[in-house]
Amino acid sequence: MSTKYLRPLIVFLSLVAAFVCAIAVLRFIYPRKYSEYVSEYAGRYDISENLIYAVIKCESGFDPFSVSGAGAIGLMQITPDTLQWAAMKEGEKDILPGVLYEAEKNIRYGCCIYSLFFEEFGDHSVALAAYNAGRGNVLKWLSDGEHSQDGILLESIPFPETEKYVKKVLMVKRIYELIY
Repeated sequence: MSTKYLRPLIVFLSLVAAFVCAIAVLRFIYPRKYSEYVSEYAGRYDISENLIYAVIKCESGFDPFSVSGAGAIGLMQITPDTLQWAAMKEGEKDILPGVLYEAEKNIRYGCCIYSLFFEEFGDHSVALAAYNAGRGNVLKWLSDGEHSQDGILLESIPFPETEKYVKKVLMVKRIYELIY
């Protein structure tokens, strides 16, 4: 092979290798841990797997023993009160908060909770806002013309932490879509 073709070939192969390495690094930073549970419950509740991975990444960084200052527990950061609400919606009783440290149960109830919010609000940004700030806050914001013109979508979110959370989860979801 002449050097005329060899140099472009080396450049091309170097670019391909760099791209493959970049994807490998991104997949390390944005893992798909607990995939058997994410697949099962995202499928059961008709939610994008990439969205669930994004929520887990943003909420706990995939640490099943994570506990927030507000008392939210596990991978998807669920409070004991929210667990009881979701369990009741699922027709279950006497669920102990300790199950939130179990990856399967946390992902199951997290998917259930998110699906209930999405079913009620019909928009991923609004459902994520409810997941982070609570259903009551979102209902208040939707009824306030300062935050919602139509009572369906939020033009603004008055809690800076929640606004940042919604943007971050949607951005991380997009990263998952690009690298997997």
